Parts: sequence; C-alpha cells; structure tokens
Amino acid sequence: MYKPTKGQQISLFDSRFVCENLFAKDSIYREIRQICDEFVQRIDFTPLYCPNNGRPAQPEILMKALVLQRLDNLSDRELEQACRFDIRYKYILGLELDDMGFDHSTFGNFRDRLLESQQHKEALFTLVQMITDAGLIKKNENQRTDSFH
Repeated sequence: MYKPTKGQQISLFDSRFVCENLFAKDSIYREIRQICDEFVQRIDFTPLYCPNNGRPAQPEILMKALVLQRLDNLSDRELEQACRFDIRYKYILGLELDDMGFDHSTFGNFRDRLLESQQHKEALFTLVQMITDAGLIKKNENQRTDSFH
C-alpha cells in the first residue's frame, strides 16, 4: 500500500545535515534536488499501486533516482551502488546516510510501472526535459540498462 509522506521528523542521519555545507550554492546537485523535489510533489502516484499490498519504496525517491541514472549514464546495478554509497545521491534522494538504498530490480519494476501509465510516463519525460533544459543533463547520450526481460 502506497501512502505519500508528509511532515516527517528529520533524523540526525539525514543527508541534508551533512551535505548542505558540502555543496556550493550553485551546485548541480542542489539544482537537481530542488527541481526534482518541486516536481515530484505535484504527482499523484497512488494509481500505480494496489491499496491492499505492502508499502513499496517511495515513488518520489525512485523517480529522482531514475533521473540521476540518466544524468550519470548508469546501469540499474550501478544505480543501486550509487544509492547505497554515494553521498551526492543520498542528498538528492533525501536518504539518510545509513540507508541501504534499493535493490537494482526495484528500478526496473518502478520503470515498468511508470511506462504502463501514460500520465506517469509523461511526468518522467517532463522531469528529465526540465533538467535537460536547465543544462544539467546532456542531450543525446547513450544509456545502459542491465535488466532481464
């Protein structure tokens, strides 16, 4: 069951406590986080999930992860490692420093959900386009995946 998060208390392990001073005010990571955070807050992800099943990984975070994957041209397995160990990713995704991130299969499953819904597919493409237009992602780069289908 998916439930949007609102007003959660911030942990001492929240990456924002550490990273706010690490990244310059005009850092690409601050810009990406700001654009993504503002955009994903307006998306209703509840139609993508069954109301009776267990809680999935937060779709707002997964959508931002897919954007980072595009930015850095990562495979799903490389994205898994980046979410686990890269402090820049933890900062943009809003993960706590001790968060273990996601299994690589989570990204493929979420991508499939997005692509099945025209509205959500367009939202992902719009977000990538917004970041591209801001000059934060280069156009026409090759992308890799490592999913089995």
